[in-house]
Amino acid sequence: MDEDVDLRLISATMSLTDTFLAAWKHCLSFRKCTWALRDYPVVIREQKVDADPAFDLSRFELQRYLARVVNWWVLTGGGNTPREAMENLAVQFGKMKADFERDGKPLPCPGIKVPIEFAPTEQVNADPELAHDFINRVLGL
Repeated sequence: MDEDVDLRLISATMSLTDTFLAAWKHCLSFRKCTWALRDYPVVIREQKVDADPAFDLSRFELQRYLARVVNWWVLTGGGNTPREAMENLAVQFGKMKADFERDGKPLPCPGIKVPIEFAPTEQVNADPELAHDFINRVLGL
């Protein structure tokens, strides 16, 4: 039971650290008009790579480290070393930045919570049979 309390405390501490880092980077962001990855709050976490035998993970590559931008949940990079995780995060950031520029949107300010954007549903709505088939076969509903 004591271990559960310790884990919750560690988790809360990490969240508090992330919050302070995000606030600090947000304050610093007012000094610039354009931002690079180094302007965003980034944390690197070591992940458990021991595969659960109950799950078939043969199509996934388990990576020991995960780098992510705090409060921008879809922006992550994985790797077997912290450096590799940061390099992959930089690649993903470049892609995300290009997408924002293509869509004529400004990059989110460092440190703020970036909402998750869902894909448009026009194509699925245009073919109700496809939507019904997807719901039945993929979602099992």
